[in-house]
Amino acid sequence: MKVRVRNIKGTSDENPPKGFESWIAYWEFKMKREIPNKCQCPGCNKFCDKKDIEGCHVERISYGLLVEGRYIMPLCKQCNHRSDTFEIDPTLLVDVPDITLY
Repeated sequence: MKVRVRNIKGTSDENPPKGFESWIAYWEFKMKREIPNKCQCPGCNKFCDKKDIEGCHVERISYGLLVEGRYIMPLCKQCNHRSDTFEIDPTLLVDVPDITLY
């Protein structure tokens, strides 16, 4: 089953949690896996290099309404700038930690 998400605007300046160099490094740590050098973007299904994958802030959408919660997930640079909603596998979502913790 897929869930609908959209990018959260204005998060590009948010620093990753303490001890992580990037949001994608945080995602890899939480998921206990690394993104391969050649991978498929879960937003557009295009194949790309790992260097073109970013840790993106998204929020879940249900029936046209925002579902509470902010998440990090890997998306290609193009999908990180999408303004529409799109469907993804919910197992790719990692909760963004409370800002007071980092």
